This record gives sequence, C-alpha cells and structure tokens, in this order.
Amino acid sequence: MGKQTDRQPTLARVNGKFEPFSDSLSNTVESERSAILELPNDAVLTLREVATWLKLHPKTVSEMARTQRIPAITLPLGTKRKQFRFMKGAVGNWLSSAVVSSRR
Repeated sequence: MGKQTDRQPTLARVNGKFEPFSDSLSNTVESERSAILELPNDAVLTLREVATWLKLHPKTVSEMARTQRIPAITLPLGTKRKQFRFMKGAVGNWLSSAVVSSRR
C-alpha cells in the first residue's frame, strides 16, 4: 500500500476546547507576539506571554524557569505551587546572549 498523505489537523486550545488550528488563530498568535514586542523592557510578563513570544509550550518555559535556564521571578503560592513572572528586558538579554553564544 502507498503512503497516506492525509494528515490530522493540528489542534490548538481555544477557550478551553481543542479546535483545528486555523489561519485566524495563527494571526491571533502573531498579533499577541507583536503586542509583547512593543512593550517596554521593564514590563512584567506572564509565563503564557513568554511562551507565546518565544514560540514555546508553556510547560517548556515553566521547566526552564524552574531549572533557572531562563531569568524569572518566583512568586510563592502556598507550600508547593509557584508562579513565574518575567522581566521583558531580562528575557530579551538572555535570548540575545543565547543567540550569540550558539554562533561560536
């Protein structure tokens, strides 16, 4: 039998439900990224905003913050749960230094 070329649609979470990823959703993500880039460097970003900016899954950014691979501010909530916040300028500097060091 030949290869099947039909692929499953990529799914995205929209309002708590998974729906096929559409061009309009892609445009929404890009407009969110543009809005984040226009913020001043002293702006405080949420985990989701940083994930959108870096085009990473929020769990990946959370793990990076937990292991101190990305500059983050930890907000303790209770005994085990933590929330992270990020200074846009610090993340931008970290990203720039990561790009420069990977070229060497």
